[in-house]
Amino acid sequence: MVLGAGLSLPVSAPGASYTLSVTNLGNGCLSSNTVQVAIDTISPAADAGLGGTINCVVPQIALGGPGTSTGPEFGYAWTLGGSLISTDINLPVSLPGNYILNVTNNQNGCSASSAVTILEDLVVPTALAGADISLNCNNPDDALDAAGSSPGP
Repeated sequence: MVLGAGLSLPVSAPGASYTLSVTNLGNGCLSSNTVQVAIDTISPAADAGLGGTINCVVPQIALGGPGTSTGPEFGYAWTLGGSLISTDINLPVSLPGNYILNVTNNQNGCSASSAVTILEDLVVPTALAGADISLNCNNPDDALDAAGSSPGP
């Protein structure tokens, strides 16, 4: 079957083989060459990791989960608010926001994304011990007044 004539033929059918035949019209000699068209559209895996909350006890969270594709053929791009912030596979963060990991297979151009949200809770409790007191012979005991402090659990 003749699919086309000329120097190029667009192809998009995977798993097919194409044969190019060239005939010398002057002497009738024929030369042929066959090529296979393979397809590689397998996307990489992207795993941004678990979300979390930054607070006074946990000032930093490591992003990047175990499900992300690894190897020299993969590229990584972390964004926050649409701006590129890192090209490493893992990312330590200390700011809240919606972080997006984009993983690209540099061999086939396929990519995948994963997002994770980091929250922030840095509300410092109020600690009021009350006014200074003096213990002496006339006032051998007294009470501290923490009224106005943040309540406990």
